[in-house]
Amino acid sequence: MKKAMIVVGKALKYNEIFMTYLKSEIEKKIGSLDMVTFIAKGDEEIVSVIEESSKRYEILMIACVEGFELISKILSSISDDTIVVECEMLIPSKVLQQDRGSYQLSCNDALINVFKVDPLKELPHIFTENFAEYRLFLFSDDAVQIEDFEKLIQANALNFDKCYLIEGIVSYTLIAKKYQQIDHFLMQAVNQFEKQTVLSEDLSKHIVKILINNALRITCAESCTGGLLASELVKNSGISAVFDGSIVSYANEIKSRFAGVKEKTLQKYGAVSRECVKEMLDGVIETFDADFALAVSGVAGPDGGTKEKPVGTVYVGVKKRGENTIIKKLLLKGDRRYIQQSTVIWAFKLLIENSPEIFLKKFQKSLDK
Repeated sequence: MKKAMIVVGKALKYNEIFMTYLKSEIEKKIGSLDMVTFIAKGDEEIVSVIEESSKRYEILMIACVEGFELISKILSSISDDTIVVECEMLIPSKVLQQDRGSYQLSCNDALINVFKVDPLKELPHIFTENFAEYRLFLFSDDAVQIEDFEKLIQANALNFDKCYLIEGIVSYTLIAKKYQQIDHFLMQAVNQFEKQTVLSEDLSKHIVKILINNALRITCAESCTGGLLASELVKNSGISAVFDGSIVSYANEIKSRFAGVKEKTLQKYGAVSRECVKEMLDGVIETFDADFALAVSGVAGPDGGTKEKPVGTVYVGVKKRGENTIIKKLLLKGDRRYIQQSTVIWAFKLLIENSPEIFLKKFQKSLDK
């Protein structure tokens, strides 16, 4: 099922905070968007953009910062409809549903929801249709295993989209007419790929849920990610039950004073080193009396790289209290933001793989929504 959003009001593309929120709220209702287009109310191509989108996509969201009545007139013209006043709105007469500031209609091949948006006000009601979409992650580098996993998806008559997040993690979005179809597949998949599947729309959400259910605490020590790792954890509700805090330490002095890194370690090996990350893990897990610790240190760029440690050199570590520490050296590519975000995913990957008996459990609960 193809889904898109048209934002009428080009200036909104520069309000990244609101757009992230808007996109998130819509995707909670209809699943992942395939396309987001910004267009101005006065753009001469606005009619053709809406008409072509109504033929190309099955679900079309039109968010109006401006031009709400203009969009109603365009849709009425495209669908040979008339304009009426309902709920203090000028809207096409053949709408399927309406609420203040929002209405839904069918046009060409699309189910369309038109609604007003204002970054300073609450979003109006978002109309949706019942369909099934579910995201999960497969932890595997084995091409044959990935192929077997996808054959199982197809055997259950499911459509899917996939992408590789980092080496060894494949993200799948399953699409079906009913959640029961996805339910049935998940039962089979987790039995066959028990130690490799994470059933969640988000890795951090999965980790926090498992920690809460098992009354286990986690903390972080970060350098090159600048708090992004902690931010990914604390975006989840209930995190305060398992997370007291973390340390962001860019300066070596801070690494020594608060993260437990010895000065001689920094002098001998440098901040971007396996030895430094190990001591960050040891220090922060004791400081916060946690069950798990994550630590990262690296060169995110675009400056700061050397021949020995070029931009993208990152050490990621995970420690479980009383057990072995795992530290991995990464050579990442991309800009500063991409390197930082990839580092966070690697940290979550190592945590899950380090304790599969905790973070990878058999699927039990029905997904019937």
